[in-house]
Amino acid sequence: MFKKNFLKSVALMGVSLLASVCANATDSKGLMDVEDTQTFTRVIEDGDPMSEDAQLTTIAALPNEVLDHIFHFLDARSVVRAGQVCKIWEDVATDQIGPISSLYAYFFEPAINTTPKQMSGNDIKEALSFYINKKGFVPLDVFNCPELYPEGAHYLHYTDLESHPDTISDWYKALFGKEPPQDIDTLGLVMSALPCILVEQQVSEKTLDGITSYVTRTNHASYFLHFAGDENIEELDAFKETPHTFVVRADDLRARKDALNTLLETHNDHHVIVALGGEAFIQDGVLSMSKNDIPESLHHLTLADPFGQVSAIGNSFLMDNEGLTSFYSKDFTSLTSIGTEFLVDCKNLTSFGTRGLTSLEKIGAYFLMNCTNLPYLDTQNFWNPQDIDTAFLWGTTNLTVFDTENLAGVRSVGPDFLGKSGLSEEEQEKVGAFLTRVRQASAA
Repeated sequence: MFKKNFLKSVALMGVSLLASVCANATDSKGLMDVEDTQTFTRVIEDGDPMSEDAQLTTIAALPNEVLDHIFHFLDARSVVRAGQVCKIWEDVATDQIGPISSLYAYFFEPAINTTPKQMSGNDIKEALSFYINKKGFVPLDVFNCPELYPEGAHYLHYTDLESHPDTISDWYKALFGKEPPQDIDTLGLVMSALPCILVEQQVSEKTLDGITSYVTRTNHASYFLHFAGDENIEELDAFKETPHTFVVRADDLRARKDALNTLLETHNDHHVIVALGGEAFIQDGVLSMSKNDIPESLHHLTLADPFGQVSAIGNSFLMDNEGLTSFYSKDFTSLTSIGTEFLVDCKNLTSFGTRGLTSLEKIGAYFLMNCTNLPYLDTQNFWNPQDIDTAFLWGTTNLTVFDTENLAGVRSVGPDFLGKSGLSEEEQEKVGAFLTRVRQASAA
């Protein structure tokens, strides 16, 4: 008991010291190097008088276990600010917050808390501005709301990178753990595997270097693998041992579907990211895929359109695929319409991501119809839909929540909207009010 109370007393004392240090954490000095910490530590050990800076850095030299304990008493904002003091503290803060990015703590309390606490829009905007000014970029895996982006900021685009082949090569090595092949275009693969990253309008070398450091630090190479179909036996066996995320070009998916299927058979939780491009599956801007175009054992699929080639998705897209359990989209910046029978009768689909559908305007009939195991559809990225055709989400019997607030721009909705879904009476009333607003808007 004494030991526990003593440690807590030390931690609370550390909190007060952190508060004063954090207040100046973003001054002109910036982050202290490990070498600086070691220098001040030697001064302390030699018994020389300590300057104010030396006293400050003594705190930075505390064992990581003590720092971690102290950080647990801080709120989200203070953890992030403390991570700006020195590189050692940055590592401790990152370990506590999680690998996604230290920005995560601005939106949610640290992971030790069971109930996430979302912050206000002004705090989010302040946080985004702070990180862009400090590091030149913001990983946006946890948040997507353009009205709160700093002025002039945009998602990292392939045009920001075309003149930086060395950067692309470095990112490829960090993502996939090996040198990029010389005979393929690596840019599409890299953009498909990278998280969504917010950058300033003028992307500098410093920004690109910072992203390189981020990608390397988060150790993506441990689970991202570029599948090309020419891997040797030892590599293939290693892939079978643990779950991985395979990043594959669309052309290679078409040519080596059977080889990839053999790998996917070993784990139900393997993921596949398909980097669209080349000649496979896209014709005149229309993306078409059937269940026969993808491996039978593929359960988790992400489609990425890094070069913005897809303007529409054709009819009967991947319909009647009962093996598919999750589907996500990324970088579909040019996509404006989805045809009829999109993912119809994918009865085991339990997760559907809308992040890449921010430009979507028209949704065809029978969208996700009879996806009976889908519990939720996140509509926060449906910024532009104007027309929704017949039987949208019809027969989604496990759907319990549907948020219509993000569909303010919708002007027409076909019959059987959310018909035979599993919504409660309260949720159905909200949907009814939404449909009334749509009818009134279309009549006006």
